[in-house]
Amino acid sequence: MVLLSFIPAILSLQQAFADEYLLTDQESCKLEPLSGNWDEVSTTCFVEGFTLEFGDILDISSGITLQNNGMISNNGGIIDNHGILSNADKIDNEGTINNHDTINNEGTIDNDNGIIENTGSINNLETIRNDGTINNLFGGVINNDDTLDNFSTIINLFGGTINNSYMINNHGVVDNSGNFDNGGTINNHGTINNAEIFNNPGMIDNFCTGIINGPINGNQPIDLCGQPIVANSQTIVINEDTQVHITLTGSSHNEDDILTFAIVDLPSNGSLAGGAPHFVYTPNSNFFGTDSFTFTASNGTVNSNPATVMILVIAIDDPPTAVDDAVMINEDETITIDVIANDGDIDMNDDTAVISVSDSENGVTIIAGYKTITYTPNANFYGSDSFRYVVSDVSGSTAEATVWININPINDPPVANDQNVVTNEDMMTSISLSATDAEQDDLSYLITSQPSHGTLTGSAPNLQYIPAANYFGPDSFTFEVSDSDLTDSATVSITVNPVNDNPEALDDVATTSQGIAVTIDVLDNDGDIDDPEDSLSVESVTTPANGVAVVNSDNTITYTPTGTFVGTDSFTYTISDGNGGTATATVIITVKNPLPPVEEFCGVPIDSFDNVIDGTSGNDKLFGTNGDDLIRGFGGNDIIVGGNGDDCIIGGDGNDKLWGGNGDDMIEGGSGNDLISGGNGDDVINGGDGNDTIYGKNGDDTLAGGSGNDQISDSNGNDNTDGGAGTDNCYDKEGRNTVVNCEGNKTIKEKNDKPPEPTKKSR
Repeated sequence: MVLLSFIPAILSLQQAFADEYLLTDQESCKLEPLSGNWDEVSTTCFVEGFTLEFGDILDISSGITLQNNGMISNNGGIIDNHGILSNADKIDNEGTINNHDTINNEGTIDNDNGIIENTGSINNLETIRNDGTINNLFGGVINNDDTLDNFSTIINLFGGTINNSYMINNHGVVDNSGNFDNGGTINNHGTINNAEIFNNPGMIDNFCTGIINGPINGNQPIDLCGQPIVANSQTIVINEDTQVHITLTGSSHNEDDILTFAIVDLPSNGSLAGGAPHFVYTPNSNFFGTDSFTFTASNGTVNSNPATVMILVIAIDDPPTAVDDAVMINEDETITIDVIANDGDIDMNDDTAVISVSDSENGVTIIAGYKTITYTPNANFYGSDSFRYVVSDVSGSTAEATVWININPINDPPVANDQNVVTNEDMMTSISLSATDAEQDDLSYLITSQPSHGTLTGSAPNLQYIPAANYFGPDSFTFEVSDSDLTDSATVSITVNPVNDNPEALDDVATTSQGIAVTIDVLDNDGDIDDPEDSLSVESVTTPANGVAVVNSDNTITYTPTGTFVGTDSFTYTISDGNGGTATATVIITVKNPLPPVEEFCGVPIDSFDNVIDGTSGNDKLFGTNGDDLIRGFGGNDIIVGGNGDDCIIGGDGNDKLWGGNGDDMIEGGSGNDLISGGNGDDVINGGDGNDTIYGKNGDDTLAGGSGNDQISDSNGNDNTDGGAGTDNCYDKEGRNTVVNCEGNKTIKEKNDKPPEPTKKSR
């Protein structure tokens, strides 16, 4: 082992062995101060004028400089440098040089199948010829300022640096995974593999046998074998979300070159699959715009400059995205929902609009603008509801989502139900009040206004309505329902339909005289409660016992007593209202004798007369005889002449004309407006009812007008005149008579002053 170290008090190699000593194994170059002054210790061991040859280990300690001015020959040994190895002549290495500090070369370093491992600095100012391996390790720096000839392998590992400022002649392999800065010239006849940083502000001459792998920053290699290799740029147009097959191409001056391709920069907005030169480009999902990647072409010796594949991705319409919404509202509340707020369109979000909305099961939906939907739940509904909506972008693409709605319950007032009830007149009907409550609360009822035309019984809500007697038409009452918190009111409207009431027939009474018909307006006191204006009619009449009853066209009944019947008779009649209603009443007729009793008026019994002459109820002409006659006209407008004898004449009903004739006569006009003349004799005349005209004629007569407005003339004789009831005119011949009860009392002076006398009819 050759040990170069700092050991004081030993003569320096230069002093002791210069020019004459060959160092061999186990010998040392020991250094000490040159002049005994320890402050001036020499740390340099010189090899000068001889060959330092060894096959073991040459260890240069830290702080020691081995200055080679001769020849250092490493024959399979190890130079382990921790100091400075300064070569001014030649180092021939067939072993290993481990440089941990500095090697300065101003001569020649031949690395003949040896290994140089550098973690320090190798500064070449002359020539380094490498036929072995140079490993520039982490932290190592090789500064080539002259010529470095590589016939084998130079490996620049990560963390190592090679700085070339002059020339590197490469006939072997240069592998760079560290930092390689070329400011000079590289003549490449071998292979340069770059996997890290290769900065080339200088020149790389790539000869026909040269191969450069990996990117070169700065000036590109020059192909001295022909024209440069060219990678062809491309521009490709595809649609969004569409793959495209891409084939890389390039060109070379040599038709025999087989080009290979390497990707330099990958695309930013897509991916490549496959192998060079055939790739499949896939843009990122929904990406559109410009993307690119770069590549180089190589003939195995020279790499091209990077070329660019430009890819234009054209946008296509993507459907919008509709996202479900969820909202919460209160019962009976309307909400407008911005359904677009959480939706989107990767192409153009602002142009998304709602185009349709479905019906909801429990509410109403309306599109309220291009972004919003208005939802109104059904009245009183609470719980869950939902609806679907569709959004569209400007290109017509659509998406659909659901809106979920939760409706919170609130207390709703009950709802009182109006009712329409129909019943018939005079008929009770049952009424059940009703109401609804959304919350199914217990309800109570209260009548707030009573009906106007009827009464209510029972207990709400179960009531009975009784219309007022015979009432028909509208009626109503109101009620209130309560859920103990809120109330509502309603009206029950009642229609009372009319039913036909029977008319009311009241009994009638009538009076007539013997043999005289009487007409009775039986409807005059009858009626119909349904409609007082209803037309009633006489439907039928029964047969009276003592006469005949006939219904006339004007609904009066004419009753005619039979023969000489005098007394009380009756019959019943039935009326109709034309609507099926009928009623029956009784008519009681009193038939009186129209003539006074014979003995009462005539003063003698009937059998004392020579003749009894009776008329009928019609218009009779009756003439007496020369005897004492009893003549009775009964009904009708009769003409009666007494003739001779003391007659008793009774006119009866009707407007009669009566002449007493000769004799002392008794004359009774009866009812009607009668014309009576006493004739000769002392007569007794009574006009009876009606407006009568009476002439006493000859004799001392007794004249009585009776009721009515009578005209009475006493003619000749001393007469007694009594006008009776009514407004009477009495004519007194020259004031010889006694006159009473006459409002108009006149003295007859001229013939024309008295009323006209009747003309006696002949038989």
